[in-house]
Amino acid sequence: MAIIKPSFDNKRQNLRDIIPLHAPFHIGIEPTRLCNSRCFFCQHSTRGDDDDLFVKKGQLIQHMNFELYKKIINDIMDLPEQPKKIQLAGMGEPILNPELGKMIRYLRSAGFTGRISTYTNGIALTPELAEELADSGLTSLQVSVYGITGEDFKNLAGISVDMDQYIENIRYIFEHKKTVQIRLKTTDDVVTTEAKRKAFFDMFDDICDQIFVEHIINIPNQMGRDRVKARNITQYSEELECYRDICPWMFYQAHINIDGDVFFCDILAKPKEFAIGNIKDSSLVSIWNGAQRRELLCTGLKSGQDAITQCVGCEDRFSMTAPEEYLDDCREELLERLKQQ
Repeated sequence: MAIIKPSFDNKRQNLRDIIPLHAPFHIGIEPTRLCNSRCFFCQHSTRGDDDDLFVKKGQLIQHMNFELYKKIINDIMDLPEQPKKIQLAGMGEPILNPELGKMIRYLRSAGFTGRISTYTNGIALTPELAEELADSGLTSLQVSVYGITGEDFKNLAGISVDMDQYIENIRYIFEHKKTVQIRLKTTDDVVTTEAKRKAFFDMFDDICDQIFVEHIINIPNQMGRDRVKARNITQYSEELECYRDICPWMFYQAHINIDGDVFFCDILAKPKEFAIGNIKDSSLVSIWNGAQRRELLCTGLKSGQDAITQCVGCEDRFSMTAPEEYLDDCREELLERLKQQ
């Protein structure tokens, strides 16, 4: 029986005590921008339409070049400290990249000892892929379940799914996972009644290690035309504890997209002009410690997150951050530390 627990890691240090960091704790790497679904809440819902957001942002839908990926990993290993976690995920469906297993193995062979995670909607899972991932060095696989019926998948993700086969593929990877943690989640927009919620748990409870129902929140850049009402709860369906003016993510996260653009948090699909550097032109350590990132951190501390263009309208600092990451009441001290860095 699975543990009912969100994917969010609640083992947190008091962030105020350790800023500034010499290296990010969390790095996201986008292995592909290809996707096999068109979820209503995602930018992919506009794919191929007249208002295609990928076209408007100049974002190519393709896999990450493996040589670029190797450069990224080599740069990560040159950081003064290893990240705690590397997440191979982005705007696409990670398992559509046929080199995903190779990417994970390369990361381990480079000497990375932290956690490696990836996400999937589970639609393209096969027994062969399950076995490759189990042997790759992956720490956790999170499966986002878009319905308890084929009709649910069609309505939410725009794709038809054979539910019996879908469940069997997840069962196979769970039974052959070795040390990989299998985490399943859905959202309250899918299981809208207690009966549907019970059906979800009954359907998947015995073929995963963790299971949870999350709440969809607004994340501006990566969403499509539709918006969802956040309500006064977090992504993990807890009541919001307090307003936050400062987002902690920019102090310990980095995300690198398929083009090598580096961003100061793991929110996806930002336009290229929001990047703080490109891995093709600079080392990751120089970007992390560079003037552009430091200036953005100082702007957030002085004037609040909405003073940073790429952060306007994002709700993550309210709904996806831990109490140990509250920084509003120590901004002057943190500004002084950044000046001395």
